[in-house]
Parts: sequence; C-alpha cells; structure tokens
Amino acid sequence: MCHSTIATGKRSSTAGAAGKKARRHRAAPGVGALFAAAANSYLAGTYVPDTNEFSLADIVNLLGIGTILITLTESTISLWIYETLDDPPLSRRLDRRSFWTILIGFGVSLALILAGALSHGEHAALTCRTKAWQSGSTTQHERGDRAPLEAKKLDTP
Repeated sequence: MCHSTIATGKRSSTAGAAGKKARRHRAAPGVGALFAAAANSYLAGTYVPDTNEFSLADIVNLLGIGTILITLTESTISLWIYETLDDPPLSRRLDRRSFWTILIGFGVSLALILAGALSHGEHAALTCRTKAWQSGSTTQHERGDRAPLEAKKLDTP
C-alpha cells in the first residue's frame, strides 16, 4: 500500500480508474474473435465443395459467429449498466447469468446440430447403399460379404 492510503484510510483513485479502463476494453477479445470467426468461415469455405445447401462447416461457423455477437451485445449492455447506471453488482449478476445461459445454449445448439448431421448422414449413407445394392454396383465389402455365401449355397446340389 502506498503511504497516502495508510494515512487517510482511503483507496487511491488510480485503482478505480484502472478498473474502469479494464472494463472499457473488455469487448476487444470479442471483436478479435469475430474477425477470427469470419476468417475461419472464409478458409473453411475454400475446402468445402460448392453446393446449394449449407454444409455442416457453414452451420457450425454461423453458430460461432452468432454466439460471438450475443456475447458482444451482452458485454455492451453490462458495460452500460456498470458505467451509466453505476450499478456494479447488477452488472456482475448479468455477466454471471449470461455466461451460463450462453454456455448452455451454445452446448445444446451444437449437440443438436451434430445429432442432426449424424442422423442425416446415416440416412444419406443408407439411401446410397440401398440404391447401389438395387443397381448391383456394390462390391463385396459394401454388401458385407453376404453375396458370396448366397452364391455358394446356390451352386451346391
């Protein structure tokens, strides 16, 4: 502690100013994350083939960008409550509740997206295998080695 703090029994005003300055810059990581997510979306788009539908990579990138925008909005509202309304406890409560709400919402959304992608992928793979089986263009591996056994049964007298 500095000598003036001990003598007067009060905290210096520089500690309060440093806290407010740190609060003002709390949106900087979110803005950086938004640019990183946009770059990731662009980079992932170069590796995914062009289709007329959203790919799983596009959907996950949109979920990430949406989450970042929600956190930036929450951060702005919390900073407004902290500085304009001068209510730090309310700002802290908003931050804590928003953190858990956004975290759980992101987790549930990601789980639903992945579950939907898995079920759609299994359905598409099953449809593809069924069509290939009906056309007779499957290999022994795709048929599960059942066809050679059936052929052997037919050949025996």
